[in-house]
Amino acid sequence: MTVVDGRNANYSVGIPISGLVAIMNSLQVYGAINLDGGGSSTMVLKRDADFEVVNRYSDANPRRVANGLAIIQK
Repeated sequence: MTVVDGRNANYSVGIPISGLVAIMNSLQVYGAINLDGGGSSTMVLKRDADFEVVNRYSDANPRRVANGLAIIQK
């Protein structure tokens, strides 16, 4: 899974679809889906008992969203 920080003049210019294609090709990805973009794009990882945001969302604060994608290891 990959998340790209959105446009924020202080740290990120975002990325066009062609840039995502280049990243996926470099990782030898056969098929990919672009799920979201913008300020609601946030990647959270669980480390031990804590959850940590591992990217910098482009809005001032995280947005509330109605859906998400989770990968759970049993």
